[in-house]
Amino acid sequence: MKKQELLIVLAVLMCVAMTALAIQQRARFPLVNRMVAAVVGPVNGTMLKLHDSLVNMEENNRSKASLQAENLALKRQLDQLTGAAFRIENLEAENALLNKLVGYKDAHQEQKLLPARVIALNMGELRDACLVDKGHEDGVQQGMLIIAGSGLAGVVDEVYPSSSRMMIISSSRTRIGARVLRAESRAVGVVTGRSLTGATLKLQYLPREADIKEGDSIVTSGVGGKYPPGIYIGTVGKVEVDAGGLQKLAQVTPAANLTSLEKVFILVGLGPKATDMTGQGTAVPGKDATTGKAASAPDQATAGTVQP
Repeated sequence: MKKQELLIVLAVLMCVAMTALAIQQRARFPLVNRMVAAVVGPVNGTMLKLHDSLVNMEENNRSKASLQAENLALKRQLDQLTGAAFRIENLEAENALLNKLVGYKDAHQEQKLLPARVIALNMGELRDACLVDKGHEDGVQQGMLIIAGSGLAGVVDEVYPSSSRMMIISSSRTRIGARVLRAESRAVGVVTGRSLTGATLKLQYLPREADIKEGDSIVTSGVGGKYPPGIYIGTVGKVEVDAGGLQKLAQVTPAANLTSLEKVFILVGLGPKATDMTGQGTAVPGKDATTGKAASAPDQATAGTVQP
């Protein structure tokens, strides 16, 4: 029995040795080589495919990580460029607004103007008011006019210690005495707003024979003494007769951009060169200060100057 076991062990060892030699190609055993090729070949092919798959997967992962990092860097650069473009656009818009305000102040040196900023919009039940950052502490009083851009934007409605509520002139509650600037006319009426129904104002209570036409400039009249005269309101558009045929009505396009109020002036007083009740010298952009007509080319540079 021991002799058989020994023979089996020797046979096994011999097969192992021959297989190892065949695999390492140190000896040629045709039968064994064929058996090894039949068994090891498919296994080796499978292992090579698995190895290639793992290598490709690792390369793909590295490529994906690299692309993700590159995309993240590009996104950050895009965000930075977008932010820079937004800041530039914002600065340009603010600069244009400031230039308008400075231009108005230079052209109306007889007016005592208090700079203010709109800090809240669409206030009140009619959404026809806003809040500015100047109040009693700054000398603001109820009834003072507020100017934006090149014309009247509203009236101080309520005053608080450090802020004030401004009623926008497009409000249906607005009632401001107004007249035609043109010297041949001087027609007087009342400007009122239309709230949210449109961007135009109404000039009403004009006599049927009133001389008013499209393109006329409209300014405050000063009648009654509540508001100072000569503050530019806007330009006449359509003119018509009311349903009763007794009065004329006119649409007025406001000079101020009422939909984007940001920085404004509060008219706190008038200096010694203030416009008198006749309104001579009222400054209107692009208009002759006396006739209210379009200024000629040589006079365009001085069309906004108020004469004493």
